[in-house]
Amino acid sequence: METRMVQVASNGEQIGAYVAKPDGQGPFPAVVVIMEVWGLVDHIKDVTERFAREGYVGICPDLFHRTNGPGPIKDMADIMRVVGGLPDRQAVRDMKGSVEYLKAQPYVKKDAIGVVGFCMGGTYSYLLACDSRDIKACIVFYGRMVYKETNQTKPVSPIDRVPDLGCPL
Repeated sequence: METRMVQVASNGEQIGAYVAKPDGQGPFPAVVVIMEVWGLVDHIKDVTERFAREGYVGICPDLFHRTNGPGPIKDMADIMRVVGGLPDRQAVRDMKGSVEYLKAQPYVKKDAIGVVGFCMGGTYSYLLACDSRDIKACIVFYGRMVYKETNQTKPVSPIDRVPDLGCPL
């Protein structure tokens, strides 16, 4: 397998993303792996690599690239600060940039891209599947589907996006 950090375009910016590609020429199906609140850490890179070992190109965008990571997390209040501070629209744009990167690779099956996310990333994997018809399957591991309240960074509760979902969940 080949692993590397790449730069993907997102709304006029370049963001980092971790890619794991199976050995061979492909084309391979692909999966966008969405990180937890801890950021682009070794564990999430390992998850991305596990997909590559099973024959999928994996890509994990660094959703915290603008802030250099979540900072120290000591308790639930810190987790809520980090999650609440990441605007949904920005995260979706960054994930869509990763999808566009995948579609531009000759070794990726452009019609076989899925998304998986964990906790905060579970919510974002679902929001990506609601916003992108390029996503053909979505897996949510314990993502938040109902926001206690909506605001500028979280304008719509995910459950209200059900009509927009365009793939199996």
